[in-house]
Amino acid sequence: MNPNSCANCWFNALQHDTVGLNRGFCVRHKLVLNVPSETTCGLLMRKDLGVVSAERLQAIHSKSASSDGPSPLWPAGSDPRRLTDTETKVLEQDHVAAEVVDYGRVDSSIATLARLSALPGARAEIGMLSLGRGYVRNCAVRDRRWTSGIHLFRWTVGKLGDLPVLEPRDFFVSTAVSLGRQLELAQWSILMLRIRMLDDIAHHARTARGDVAGGDDLAALPDLADAAAESVPRIEPTALVKWIRSTLAPRLQKALPTSAITDILGRVRSQYAEAA
Repeated sequence: MNPNSCANCWFNALQHDTVGLNRGFCVRHKLVLNVPSETTCGLLMRKDLGVVSAERLQAIHSKSASSDGPSPLWPAGSDPRRLTDTETKVLEQDHVAAEVVDYGRVDSSIATLARLSALPGARAEIGMLSLGRGYVRNCAVRDRRWTSGIHLFRWTVGKLGDLPVLEPRDFFVSTAVSLGRQLELAQWSILMLRIRMLDDIAHHARTARGDVAGGDDLAALPDLADAAAESVPRIEPTALVKWIRSTLAPRLQKALPTSAITDILGRVRSQYAEAA
């Protein structure tokens, strides 16, 4: 997979690594992506990177790729007419895809994310994490508040130490490795996607201004994805889960205790009530 393709963009929440449907969906352009590995656009935000690196590379990528909609990665070898589609009816027969297509269309975006967080299965979690990263970034860019991500923080931490459960039907592509090893690689990738979500929120806490809560301890956290890779250098999901439970989870609990989350949620609700 080309890392600069729509298959690796967080605006396509139906695919991650080798997990997902064989079609994608871009929530920015509201298009079905028939061959996500062959398209890209100037709005690309790479799932495999933290928000700072993703933003930096997006700025570079946008100089050579149009932001008006997905276009072929290899213009000379692709027929643009077969790469995208506006019809979503068949895609929405899938319960995860139905929520992703609905994102930002009917209910509030956070309502869609809440539904995805409640659905069982790794594909729904991938949808929540992918779209959630964009949601928190949009809020942080708009009003420089990190607390828009407090629900996403809570939902992600709630599953952080659980090994993702995947079935053979969850994979949309076969690889040269055994199915068992493909499962391990996918589990590792999802675990790291959880960590990147938390990394993003910590980054926004560092750059927040005038928020209802300081988040100083959260902002002081080091790069969590780097810490995970250094502590568990081999791609072994069970070892990563062990590190998460023994080291990362207590670190996060100290930085943002459950009592602080409850307090933040209360102040956010009060602020919105006063604004109304």
